[in-house]
Amino acid sequence: MATTFASTALLISWSMLIQRWLYGVKGGWLHSVAGAFRPAVLGRAILFLAPVWAIYLTVLAALEPSPAGRWAVSAVLFATIHLSTDVWLNLQFLAVGVAFALITWRTGGIETAVVLHAANNVFGLLLALALHADLAASTDRSSGAGSALHLIPVVLLAVITAVVWYRTRREGPAVTPMRAPSQDTIPAGS
Repeated sequence: MATTFASTALLISWSMLIQRWLYGVKGGWLHSVAGAFRPAVLGRAILFLAPVWAIYLTVLAALEPSPAGRWAVSAVLFATIHLSTDVWLNLQFLAVGVAFALITWRTGGIETAVVLHAANNVFGLLLALALHADLAASTDRSSGAGSALHLIPVVLLAVITAVVWYRTRREGPAVTPMRAPSQDTIPAGS
């Protein structure tokens, strides 16, 4: 897993370099429309979404017939990265990719999707360690590894995406950073 995380971290800097080279845009704009990673958005997502994801993984662990088996998917990335030979897993990965894309679009940044992804990985790994599960079996992506239980995160992500959509309904998708009014727009004598 350390190799996977390290290679993913390298992809971030590589993506920033490609963005700079192709579009002449600084790397910070890869994070959000504000041109930087927004800690306040990250904090809200951790506060509200990480506990929801921890509960989902706990329920999934309790429902899975074989706790030493495929009860937790430790990595939720886009479907193309985690392509599986199992239909249920591909459906889940596709739903994750769509939900993360919509959430990123509506919030104008990757912070909320990062929290959901990290919550899944961290809580899934902690549950696997606590239950002494076989990590190799829990990340199995071969045909037959998934089941209808993988629809639980699909539904949960649909609800989370709907909540994000609802909360951003007045402003719509964030496309530019919020700016303080300039001195030109403040009426004299205010």
